[in-house]
Amino acid sequence: MCIKRCSCSGIVKNYKGNTYADICPKGKLKHSFVTFHEIFRSLTVEKPNCYSIGNVDYLTTGGTGLLNFHGKEIEGLYTLILADTGSQTDRFAFEFLATLPSGSSVAVFISFAANVTVCKCKRCKKMKKQADKTDKEMKVPIDLSHFGNYARMLVFHPNGRVDEEDLIGCSYYK
Repeated sequence: MCIKRCSCSGIVKNYKGNTYADICPKGKLKHSFVTFHEIFRSLTVEKPNCYSIGNVDYLTTGGTGLLNFHGKEIEGLYTLILADTGSQTDRFAFEFLATLPSGSSVAVFISFAANVTVCKCKRCKKMKKQADKTDKEMKVPIDLSHFGNYARMLVFHPNGRVDEEDLIGCSYYK
């Protein structure tokens, strides 16, 4: 049995403390997940890649998942990018794409200011303890609209029509 070890890990929590994604907890791919309440849940999570650019640590991953599309679950592909700034407002970006039997395509785009932690797995335990302490002292933004939070679902129909639905009311505050 091969244990999939990760070189880095990441976690995303909203400002209420709800976890959206936990990638490579304890340095292993097992038990990784991505979820948005009543919108999306991952089926698979691929091994992440991490990058440092300037003072920002990034984690990228993707996989397959199920989107709640008007009460029905549809399977598609997703990507997730986490940005851990250390001292400024952190952010993540999520994209999902699926094609329906009708020929329509469904795309979801979500990007929120959030509490993001990205670290190399060898130093994650130490950083996790610091992050847990920071979570308790975390600043809660009063007006989140200043952070450019965005969540939309688009349906591209074969006839060229595009339907757009705002998802921000049903995901961020849960």
